[in-house]
Amino acid sequence: QLRELLGHAGSIVLAKRAEATRISGEDLIRDFNRVAHLAVILQWQGPNRDADAHIDGLTRAASLTTSLVSLDLSYNHIGPDGAVSLAAVLGACTSLTHLDLTYNWIGPGVEVLAGGLGGCKALTHLDLNNNHFGDGGIGMIADALGAYTALRYLDLGHCDFGDEGAGRLAEMLVACTALSHLDLNSNGIFDEGVRRLAGVMDEWKELAHLDFRDNYFGAEGGGWLAVALVKCKKLSFLRLDSTNLGDEGAGRLAE
Repeated sequence: QLRELLGHAGSIVLAKRAEATRISGEDLIRDFNRVAHLAVILQWQGPNRDADAHIDGLTRAASLTTSLVSLDLSYNHIGPDGAVSLAAVLGACTSLTHLDLTYNWIGPGVEVLAGGLGGCKALTHLDLNNNHFGDGGIGMIADALGAYTALRYLDLGHCDFGDEGAGRLAEMLVACTALSHLDLNSNGIFDEGVRRLAGVMDEWKELAHLDFRDNYFGAEGGGWLAVALVKCKKLSFLRLDSTNLGDEGAGRLAE
């Protein structure tokens, strides 16, 4: 009955607890080529060593859904092994426009994940918040981003990169002229990283949401931002709290 019901669905949400009977994602989705949205919510009760094993079957199932446009695997404790499985199928999801991998443990698996992301050229929404890639890892992600000319939403908060990673992002995001939402909160970005990013902001004519909170830049970075933001005519949301702007930086922004 479930199979018959979902055969007519345009959206599937799979929800289960870790201690419940396992669901084979591949068996469930094999016949549902019309499915457009898949959200896999595994409600782990603390760290679970089997997370990557679950993700392996589910991501293989997603690869069979050729019409998939939205894939949400947030809060699933996907580690480096799961990233390998995920990357292997992302290239087959050629219609994918929305990918959410928020709050996973990909970390060292970033290189293989970035390789898989390179095939998702239709992406408009990418959320990688809380994956702790570091400067080297975010550089690999940045290399993939250069192909996303339609990208509108990008969240790289809590990814543990600094000025070097910010510089790599700036080099590649210059091609993302449709970008309207950029979240870089809670990284380790100082004045130099802000300078590099501010230098390409005039390419983002659609930018409406910018989150730079919980970074380390001060008055100099604030000055670079002030110059760049004048050109962001559609900006309606800006977060700069918990930085080191001080009176001088605030003054530059006010001007």
